[in-house]
Amino acid sequence: MHYVLQVIKTLLSIAYINALDLYSLVRGELYRLSGRLQIADAAVAQVQQLREQGFVMLEDYYSDEQVERILVMARAHMQDGYGDFDHVNGESYYRCPAADQAADGGVFRLFAAESLQEEVRAFGADQRITDLLESAFRTRIVFNASVLQKNRPIGSQTRGFHVDMYAPKQFKAFLFLTDVLDETQGPYALIEGSHRWRWRHCWNFLCRGLARDGDVTSFNRLSPAELARTRLFKVRKGTVVVATQQAIHRGWPLTKGERFVLVNYYVEKLPERMPGYRVNRRLGYRYASAAEQTV
Repeated sequence: MHYVLQVIKTLLSIAYINALDLYSLVRGELYRLSGRLQIADAAVAQVQQLREQGFVMLEDYYSDEQVERILVMARAHMQDGYGDFDHVNGESYYRCPAADQAADGGVFRLFAAESLQEEVRAFGADQRITDLLESAFRTRIVFNASVLQKNRPIGSQTRGFHVDMYAPKQFKAFLFLTDVLDETQGPYALIEGSHRWRWRHCWNFLCRGLARDGDVTSFNRLSPAELARTRLFKVRKGTVVVATQQAIHRGWPLTKGERFVLVNYYVEKLPERMPGYRVNRRLGYRYASAAEQTV
């Protein structure tokens, strides 16, 4: 009986994912026909790349001086003495991995970092990034949070290839605060164009859901041809990478130094009465309740 319920839940979840995809597709066509989403001439190529490949890279987006000011703040509020869920100012809070955590054991995060510094706040409110995403995916998005992330070469086994959320759409903008010039420095990795593999996504969800695997967004059976499309982002500090999190991606294991990055989280804006409207109730990568999920 329990397995029958699991099958029903999996099939209903797939129907939900496809319904949201269809809604987004129809709304996007209406936006395109109405001319509500305008693309600046200088951004046409960037919008096309973001739509087709799932990412766009903006080099020298922040100056060395701006990056250094954010880094000073990050190091001040991300010290080793902080414990999990320690609050910095009543709004921002620190997350550190568990002592025995295997995957992402060296990943430390400071949530709601926009409340701590004006430059971080300005990155969260950056209209150029919002315009790129809305034009590329023909939808409306909502800024969710800015998160400072520090990666250290401890517990360097990072989570494998995955998507953050099947539906509705979710996006991130990564502002690299330290150089990531080779594989030892933990580059962000994304399989180009994989956000467009709708049937591949559904098949992955179905297989993992029917196998009663709670982590339904992991993709651990990628073919050599699929893996050959992997892009490793080897970038200098001050570079911004904007990407859809429906593209299959992962963080490469960090084995040297520290890596700091500021990450903006965005989600697709939905009508208030539609299932999935509440950000903290959206279909994530676990069957657990939203209260038990992490960002």
